Amino acid sequence: MKRRPLWPLYGGIALISAAVLLFELDLTRLFAVAEWYHFAFLSISIALLGYASSGSFLSLLSPRWRELAWRRAALAFGPCIVGAYTILNLVPFDSYQLAWSPRQMIYLAIYYLGLVVPFLLGSWVLAHWLTHLPKRSHTLYGANLLGSAAGALGLLLTLPLFGGEGTVFVSAFLAAAGGTLLFLYASQGGKSLAQISLGLAFGGLCLYLAFHPPAWATLRLSPYKSLSQALRPAGARLVYQRWNAFSRVDVVESPLIHSAPGLSLLYRGDLPPQLGLTIDGNNLSPISRRQDPSDTGFLHYLPSAIPFILRPNAQALIIYPRGGTEAALALELGASKLLLIEDNPLIVRILESYSSFTGGLYQDPRVRIITDDGRSALQRLGGSYDLIIFSLSESFHPLASGTYSLSENYLYTVEALVAAIERLKPAGILAITRWLQDPPSESLRAWTLALASLESLGLADPSENLLAFRSWATMTILLSPTNFSDADIAAFRQACQERGFDLVYYPGISPKEVNRHNVLPEPIYYNAFQKLLHPRGRLAFLHTWLYDITPPTDDRPFFGHYFRSRQVPLILTQLGRTWRPFGGSGFLVVIALFFLAICSSALFILLPLVPTRGQLRTLPHCGLILTYFAALGMGFLGVELALMQQFILYLGQPAISFVIVVAVLLLFSGLGSMFSQKISLQWALGLLILVIAGYPTLLRGLFAHTLQLSLSFRLALSLAALAPLGLLLGIPFAGGIANLKGSSLRAIPWVWAVNGSTSVVGSLAATIIALSWGYRIVLWAAAGCYALAWIASRPWTLRRKDKLNAGQ
Repeated sequence: MKRRPLWPLYGGIALISAAVLLFELDLTRLFAVAEWYHFAFLSISIALLGYASSGSFLSLLSPRWRELAWRRAALAFGPCIVGAYTILNLVPFDSYQLAWSPRQMIYLAIYYLGLVVPFLLGSWVLAHWLTHLPKRSHTLYGANLLGSAAGALGLLLTLPLFGGEGTVFVSAFLAAAGGTLLFLYASQGGKSLAQISLGLAFGGLCLYLAFHPPAWATLRLSPYKSLSQALRPAGARLVYQRWNAFSRVDVVESPLIHSAPGLSLLYRGDLPPQLGLTIDGNNLSPISRRQDPSDTGFLHYLPSAIPFILRPNAQALIIYPRGGTEAALALELGASKLLLIEDNPLIVRILESYSSFTGGLYQDPRVRIITDDGRSALQRLGGSYDLIIFSLSESFHPLASGTYSLSENYLYTVEALVAAIERLKPAGILAITRWLQDPPSESLRAWTLALASLESLGLADPSENLLAFRSWATMTILLSPTNFSDADIAAFRQACQERGFDLVYYPGISPKEVNRHNVLPEPIYYNAFQKLLHPRGRLAFLHTWLYDITPPTDDRPFFGHYFRSRQVPLILTQLGRTWRPFGGSGFLVVIALFFLAICSSALFILLPLVPTRGQLRTLPHCGLILTYFAALGMGFLGVELALMQQFILYLGQPAISFVIVVAVLLLFSGLGSMFSQKISLQWALGLLILVIAGYPTLLRGLFAHTLQLSLSFRLALSLAALAPLGLLLGIPFAGGIANLKGSSLRAIPWVWAVNGSTSVVGSLAATIIALSWGYRIVLWAAAGCYALAWIASRPWTLRRKDKLNAGQ
């Protein structure tokens, strides 16, 4: 009897897997644009929940129904990808109304369950073939991981070519192509001809729609995002929109755009006409006209003018100038040389294309532009500067609630500020401007960050190296590696007085000098800054303050995470009374999802045990097998999420970090899976535990010594650092499946469900641990999970090995 070729089987598995990962990662970008960046974790938990439920339901079916079910799932997978995106786009879910509108709970349920379905169907197909061909489980699992890696890398190509919306149709095309190949492999006597025809027809339609997205597929943005607000007035119009691999950039023309953060209330002129530039639909940055002398008058009254007054004719470095306001200010106030670090090439292209509108801002001979991540540039650049400006590139958000705490920021860590200070001339100044919050949080964290950075450079008393002032909306902190002179302080006081800025701190400041212009009921910022100035008082203040304002580090880079347990009563009191996403509950939402994930995971794990009592519950070492695959699920996601976040520092962009880390880990995990039967499971687990435990030290050294290299070199080093770990990560699951082959076919979809269920829990647990204690602890916890798996595996894997030896 002629053997069927295997390439349609492995090709189909790989394409289905690629479709799942491509859609999952595309969802992270769609959520970032349509809602908020921190919603990205939702797509990961949705995908993992789909994996878990597929294995659970598959365990309940007889072989006859499994055959029918996988065919239906393969046919429906592609259409459900499109349907899920349609739900995302059309259901009017509003996180701001969730706390008081019961209807929003229904919308959220539709939102969540609708997005789970395609992942349920895709993983159903994968789980079926793992169960149906147990002798090929290790190679099928390898094809699954290799296809997933290809899907992850594909995002870097599809987003610039097709945008976020078009990538949805590319995902559906891959799903249809994968299903068609599997139908081709399974066909007998033309039985699958109709299904192959349907797959080809739908795949062709999706490919056409990827190149020609219909109007109904245009992504709908939250009405609270900056872009939505800018487009509301009559006469507003979108004049530019483009996707790249890690962002969507828009430019809007509107008569009501008037943006100048922190502008002095003493300025009596008009702002020039402005365009609005947004990244992922948010953080509107103005592109101001610069054609007439009157267009630049307002620049003298911005907070960023003060450092240029203190250091005239400066050689300046500005990080993330976005729409160019700080760059125009620097040139207006006489900077001799200006280096701009912009991490998004689309923004540079936009500013260059609006040369006539901006008065040739980026064509000025004093200006040099580098497209790079700000943190990498700080360590890679040579020379020294009179001024380094951390531009206020983010819109105001009520950060105190913790609602935006999932966003990491490696520019505002102790290590980043140390790198910036080391790029200053001896009398140079680093300027940081942040928003004022009520109660104070963001500005206080910036102050503790400045203090910790100076102290880490060996300054026992940094009080002589700091200045601070506030406008009606912003706080600006100036720090220098050497003491500010009397002349500096006199010039600082005069410049603030002339612009109506309130003094907050300078060496020798008197309480009578504060809170004069933008008057508050009490000088709360002055009082807090004084208490935080010296280590002893700082520790007491940090302990008693309502919010966590400890300085962020590279291991815990969450500048916007202020949650402390003592906030809970206040949050519950304000629930439903504040106009914030999820009612202002912030970090508590993640904790609530964690407990919901535990409940849903228990359901999907225990459900197959009820009707299969004689087959699963009597399985030898059932409890140990459950523990083993549960530990693998939590451990793998802990490693993956920790590395995805930490490599943002190294690779510069969250989207690129996610794609590279996921792709490399899955690619080499797939190779590890394929060779798993030739490697001792016990030795592989033992080595994996040691490698994961040592990764925090390895990464700290790698990043410290190579962050200054070009992106291409950093990508190559990332591959070298992640590949060995990926190989080891691919062995335990495939090795565990191999040890189940002789026990029960039903056990394979069940352990698939166990692994997927605990992965949901692991993803949320890793997030909570990272926010609370840092990524180092996440990796150590993941190593602990693999240690538990190693302990749980010994009795039943060694038992099987003994049986095989006895059989020989």
